[in-house]
Amino acid sequence: MAQAGTVTHHCGAVRTDQSYHASPSGQFGARAITARGASCTAARRLAAAYVEDPYSVYDRRDSTKPLDGWTCTWRTDRQVAQRVAVGCVRGTRRIHFADRLPSG
Repeated sequence: MAQAGTVTHHCGAVRTDQSYHASPSGQFGARAITARGASCTAARRLAAAYVEDPYSVYDRRDSTKPLDGWTCTWRTDRQVAQRVAVGCVRGTRRIHFADRLPSG
Protein backbone atom coordinates (compact mmCIF):
# COMPACT_ATOMS: atom_id res chain seq x y z
CA MET A 1 0.00 0.00 0.00
CA ALA A 2 1.34 3.48 -0.93
CA GLN A 3 2.03 5.96 1.84
CA ALA A 4 -0.10 9.10 1.99
CA GLY A 5 1.29 11.88 -0.17
CA THR A 6 3.40 9.61 -2.36
CA VAL A 7 0.99 9.49 -5.30
CA THR A 8 1.75 11.95 -8.08
CA HIS A 9 -1.27 13.29 -9.96
CA HIS A 10 -0.89 14.52 -13.53
CA CYS A 11 -3.20 17.52 -13.79
CA GLY A 12 -2.95 18.78 -17.37
CA ALA A 13 -2.51 22.46 -18.21
CA VAL A 14 -3.83 25.94 -17.53
CA ARG A 15 -3.57 27.71 -20.87
CA THR A 16 -3.56 31.46 -21.50
CA ASP A 17 -3.41 33.72 -24.52
CA GLN A 18 -0.78 36.40 -25.21
CA SER A 19 -2.52 38.75 -22.71
CA TYR A 20 -2.63 36.15 -19.88
CA HIS A 21 -6.39 35.55 -20.28
CA ALA A 22 -7.62 31.98 -19.85
CA SER A 23 -7.91 30.31 -23.24
CA PRO A 24 -8.38 26.59 -23.94
CA SER A 25 -6.40 26.99 -27.15
CA GLY A 26 -3.79 29.36 -25.70
CA GLN A 27 -0.14 28.68 -26.35
CA PHE A 28 1.10 30.06 -23.02
CA GLY A 29 0.54 29.37 -19.32
CA ALA A 30 1.22 26.35 -17.10
CA ARG A 31 1.83 22.95 -18.70
CA ALA A 32 2.53 19.48 -17.35
CA ILE A 33 1.10 20.29 -13.92
CA THR A 34 1.81 17.60 -11.33
CA ALA A 35 0.71 17.39 -7.71
CA ARG A 36 2.04 15.24 -4.89
CA GLY A 37 0.07 15.35 -1.65
CA ALA A 38 -2.36 17.87 -3.20
CA SER A 39 -5.39 17.57 -5.45
CA CYS A 40 -5.39 18.50 -9.13
CA THR A 41 -7.99 21.16 -8.34
CA ALA A 42 -5.59 22.82 -5.90
CA ALA A 43 -2.65 22.40 -8.31
CA ARG A 44 -4.50 23.94 -11.26
CA ARG A 45 -5.76 26.81 -9.09
CA LEU A 46 -2.22 27.54 -7.85
CA ALA A 47 -0.73 27.30 -11.35
CA ALA A 48 -3.40 29.67 -12.70
CA ALA A 49 -2.66 32.20 -9.94
CA TYR A 50 1.06 31.90 -10.64
CA VAL A 51 0.78 32.55 -14.38
CA GLU A 52 -1.51 35.54 -13.79
CA ASP A 53 1.51 37.38 -12.30
CA PRO A 54 4.31 36.73 -14.80
CA TYR A 55 6.37 39.73 -13.84
CA SER A 56 7.96 37.99 -10.86
CA VAL A 57 9.79 35.76 -13.33
CA TYR A 58 11.30 38.79 -15.03
CA ASP A 59 12.66 40.07 -11.72
CA ARG A 60 15.97 38.19 -11.78
CA ARG A 61 16.91 39.27 -8.25
CA ASP A 62 14.69 36.66 -6.63
CA SER A 63 13.50 33.31 -7.94
CA THR A 64 11.19 32.68 -4.96
CA LYS A 65 7.58 33.80 -4.88
CA PRO A 66 5.13 33.30 -1.97
CA LEU A 67 1.61 32.55 -3.22
CA ASP A 68 -1.49 31.57 -1.21
CA GLY A 69 0.56 29.95 1.56
CA TRP A 70 2.84 28.15 -0.88
CA THR A 71 6.49 28.92 -1.58
CA CYS A 72 7.16 28.74 -5.30
CA THR A 73 10.57 28.84 -6.94
CA TRP A 74 11.38 28.99 -10.62
CA ARG A 75 14.41 28.31 -12.75
CA THR A 76 15.06 28.93 -16.42
CA ASP A 77 14.39 25.97 -18.69
CA ARG A 78 17.50 25.87 -20.85
CA GLN A 79 15.78 23.49 -23.28
CA VAL A 80 12.90 25.79 -24.29
CA ALA A 81 12.98 29.57 -24.80
CA GLN A 82 10.55 31.62 -22.70
CA ARG A 83 9.78 28.74 -20.35
CA VAL A 84 10.56 28.35 -16.66
CA ALA A 85 10.27 25.30 -14.45
CA VAL A 86 8.25 26.05 -11.31
CA GLY A 87 8.13 24.09 -8.07
CA CYS A 88 5.83 25.01 -5.18
CA VAL A 89 5.91 23.55 -1.67
CA ARG A 90 3.64 23.76 1.34
CA GLY A 91 4.65 21.40 4.11
CA THR A 92 4.94 17.97 2.48
CA ARG A 93 2.79 18.91 -0.53
CA ARG A 94 4.49 19.58 -3.88
CA ILE A 95 3.23 21.08 -7.14
CA HIS A 96 5.36 21.35 -10.28
CA PHE A 97 4.71 22.77 -13.75
CA ALA A 98 6.33 24.49 -16.70
CA ASP A 99 5.31 28.12 -17.25
CA ARG A 100 5.46 29.21 -20.91
CA LEU A 101 5.78 33.02 -21.09
CA PRO A 102 4.63 35.20 -23.99
CA SER A 103 7.33 37.37 -25.52
CA GLY A 104 7.16 41.14 -25.33
